[in-house]
Order: sequence, then structure tokens, then C-alpha cells
Amino acid sequence: MAFEINHTYPKEKALSMVNGAIASQTQGCNMTTLDICSINLLNGEAEFLKAGACQSYIKRRNRIDKIEYDTLPLGAVEEISPMIQSVKLDDSDILIMVTDGVADAFDKDCEKSFVDLLAQTQIYNPKELADYIIQSTIRANCGRIYDDMTVLVLVIW
Repeated sequence: MAFEINHTYPKEKALSMVNGAIASQTQGCNMTTLDICSINLLNGEAEFLKAGACQSYIKRRNRIDKIEYDTLPLGAVEEISPMIQSVKLDDSDILIMVTDGVADAFDKDCEKSFVDLLAQTQIYNPKELADYIIQSTIRANCGRIYDDMTVLVLVIW
């Protein structure tokens, strides 16, 4: 007799447990964001799960697609409603995920300039592109670093 045990735990339940733990410890005064991208390498489907995180970007040649949600960070409320979205990635797509230290460096009025920066660059090496984004962010802040700045770049080949 054989039994198969499924060890996967639904991510929504895990997120709800983590959120509840954070909410009970901080009484809604926490600013913990969650930004997850899971990519199925067999079919090229990327699943984004965001809770309070800033937008992510997919560069498709000269077009930029934004993945963004207007959600609260973890711990802000007892019951969280994370946004989950699936996107099909194609060969040569570039996935760019940034923290708020990068996103906030460009004023709301200048957000388009960050998208333009991504659209106009011809850099396809992930490390070089991440370095370019960090340097551009520092320039946008007049040479100052006000917050943490993390950039993740992934190229699909």
C-alpha cells in the first residue's frame, strides 16, 4: 500500500498566517511589504504576489509593462487580500523588480521618466542593467541615498 502526501501549503494560507502574526505583534504599525514572483520555467508563466510592494516591470523590447497593485503592507490589517496576477513571459523579456527606495526616487510626476529610462536602454546584461538602474536612481536623488535600493533583474532566454 502506498500513500502520496502533498506537502505544498497554499501560499494564500501561508500569507494569511504571516500577516496575522505581524498584525498581532505590531497593532497595524508595521510597514512590511511582500513582493514575490514565481516563474514556471516550463511554460514561461510568471505569477506575482504583492502586498504593499511597489510596481515591477517587464521590458519587452522598447515596451514596458507594469505589474502594480494598490494593496496594504503585511500587518496593516488582520485580514489581508493579496493581489495575485499571472503574466506570460517570452524569450528576451526582462523582469525588473525594485524596492521603494528605487521607485520613490522618481517623483510621481516623474514616474514616466523611470519607465522611459527602462524603455530606452539597450542594456541586456542583468548585472549591468541593475547597476544602471541604481546609478540612475542615485542621480535622480541628486547624489543622495535616502532609502534602501534593491534591484532584481532577470532576463528570460
